[in-house]
Amino acid sequence: KPKLPKPAEKALEKNLTRTFAYFLASVFLISLTTGAGNQFLPVYLHQIGASTFIVGAVVASGSAAEIPFMYLGGSLSDRIGDKIVMISGSIIFSIIYLLYSMISIPTPFLFVQAGRGAAYAFYHSSSMAFAQRDGAKRGTYAGWFNSSANAGIMAGSFAGGFIASAVGFKGLFLALSIIALSSISLLMVMESRSQGLFHVLTSPHP
Repeated sequence: KPKLPKPAEKALEKNLTRTFAYFLASVFLISLTTGAGNQFLPVYLHQIGASTFIVGAVVASGSAAEIPFMYLGGSLSDRIGDKIVMISGSIIFSIIYLLYSMISIPTPFLFVQAGRGAAYAFYHSSSMAFAQRDGAKRGTYAGWFNSSANAGIMAGSFAGGFIASAVGFKGLFLALSIIALSSISLLMVMESRSQGLFHVLTSPHP
């Protein structure tokens, strides 16, 4: 395996850092949506007449869906690439939050929340795989990944309360759908940068 020239090594390291920064920004945004959704969906369900039992069943349906889809998301990451699975999870998130904003009775949430569980499983399993791709810095990248996720959850709890107070729960869910879409744009930029890295690594060097 030929060694890269010094300028190419520096450019590669800089590109890797920027690529990982886009990834962390995406993790932050998706975690923001999950933090807000987890905190305020039960409140909204009570508001539209759901019993405490139904609220628990809705939350459980999402967790149940995560079990098989965690494995499926990890398997697909190995087969078709973690970034594609992350983008798929973000798209599903956006659709699910849009559906949240359109539903006004409790029962459909039993099924929609299962879709939310699939989205979380796809995104989480593939993003963990991406974060630990570099074996030499696996622990460091895992730390950054979890810090970004926790920061997003915290921000989502605060922002969700503010948005719901200002525009209502349906407005909050619509905002979460838009935020999930913005995460997709970050992942697309990350993918384009990864293609650039591939060309640097595979091009001939003196």
